[in-house]
Order: sequence, then C-alpha cells, then structure tokens
Amino acid sequence: MQVVGSISRLFTALAAGVLIAATPLDNAVILGSRPDDPNAYQIEVSSDGSASITSAAASTKSFTVPEGIVESFFAALAASSNDGGASQSCVKKAPFNATNRVKWHGRLTGDVACPARVTAEAIALNNAVLHILLLAGPPASIPRSALPPEDRPPN
Repeated sequence: MQVVGSISRLFTALAAGVLIAATPLDNAVILGSRPDDPNAYQIEVSSDGSASITSAAASTKSFTVPEGIVESFFAALAASSNDGGASQSCVKKAPFNATNRVKWHGRLTGDVACPARVTAEAIALNNAVLHILLLAGPPASIPRSALPPEDRPPN
C-alpha cells in the first residue's frame, strides 16, 4: 500500500509540475519619464519575476522582482483594467515627478500615481510599481543625488 501511495504522490507532483510549466508567462512594461530628465526608461516585468530596465542613459540591467510583488503587480493590473487609461493632473515635486504608465495586453494605463479614480486597485497598482522602481534602481528610482547625504546608499 505504501508503494501505491508513493506512486500516487509522484504522479500528483508530476501533474502539478506540468500545469505550472504549461502556464504562459505574462508580461508588462512600465514606461517612465521625468520632465527634468530626457532619459526615459522602460522596465519589462514577467510574471516569473524576471525583469530588466533599459534607458538611453545606461545599459540594460536585469533584476528579479520577488514573487509577492510580481503577483500584486499583475493582480492590480487585472483589477484596474477598467480605468480606460485615464489619469488626472497632480502636482509632483522633483525628485518624485516621474510619470509612470504601464503597457499590458495592448492597453496603456494613465500615470499610476495620479489615477482618475482613487480606488483600492489603483493604490495597489501604484504601490506595486513603486516597489518595482526601487528594485530597478536608477534611473527609475529617485536619483541618488536628490537624497540628503545621510540617506544616500553607499556607492
């Protein structure tokens, strides 16, 4: 009976592995720019957590987005898919004045920091994008020079 149970668990594990492997990757692109910096950037994010940032100012850099953040990011994108790409005007001071939009499944969001309607989904999307920007580092995150000297990370 133990052998049958072991074989059953083995087949269950194999079937689960096949289902996971068969799940297609989802992808989205965060498009960012600052009015005071002509170097726009884009961050490609995959549902498996792989990501890369590209800009005219620096070579492409790969990084990994933790599972919880990437799940929140794609869930928030799916939940906010009815916003129609709208955003409202909002005042942002440097260095927090980047405009970040997300391209996903053929649609483009408005600036995630200034949603047309402030909903739980919009806040979740903004928070997930901010996490990814911090993981990406410059030029997406706040420029090091904009931080007070005591808050600057080491080189």
